[in-house]
Amino acid sequence: MMAYLKKRGIETLQVDCDIEYNSVQYINYYPDIDNLPSFVENTIEEIIESYADELYDLGPNSIYDETSDYFSVNIEIEPEKQTMTFVSASVKSYDIESDGRYYEIGEFNKDTPMYNRFIEIQKFLKEQNLDEIFVDYNGGGDSGYIEGQFRSGNNSGDLPAEIEDIAYQLLEEFGGWEINEGSSGNIRMSNDEIEIEHEWNVEIDNDIDLNIEITSENIV
Repeated sequence: MMAYLKKRGIETLQVDCDIEYNSVQYINYYPDIDNLPSFVENTIEEIIESYADELYDLGPNSIYDETSDYFSVNIEIEPEKQTMTFVSASVKSYDIESDGRYYEIGEFNKDTPMYNRFIEIQKFLKEQNLDEIFVDYNGGGDSGYIEGQFRSGNNSGDLPAEIEDIAYQLLEEFGGWEINEGSSGNIRMSNDEIEIEHEWNVEIDNDIDLNIEITSENIV
């Protein structure tokens, strides 16, 4: 493999590779070599997969937040030096962040939008003979929705359009709740209080230096 690349005049071959479950899923070369023989590609993939467990331990397994088994590695092959170096790994991890809002009816003057929302909620609670309700919502991938039902203790019921509209208006406080990696939460509505418990998923890109140099003498 090294002799072939050297003959082709390649000083450094950059290899970007995606790995999942110890198997190469995608591989890209720079510079792009026309008619790269299958034995070269197969040799590169075989070496990568033989180090997959070690790469996983140094990559996804070194991240304490939740990660998947899918990660990427950057590799440099230098035919003149007869080396293949795992330079770095790129791993996505996930975390959850949270925020909230709390409102009391006494904070707002009459005929203001928030005060009128309380009045509408009070009417609905009186009709249902309830002290409070919970409204759940979910968002992600440029789409978000309010659950079509409310919860109250062991009871539940259909959410009227007026209360659903209020829930959407309240969520405007959390700009972008319906996009990216997703968010969820609930809104508690009572006669005098509104409380929103909001949390969202965060995707984190982690770049990890590897610097694992392979030669014909230390290859596994």
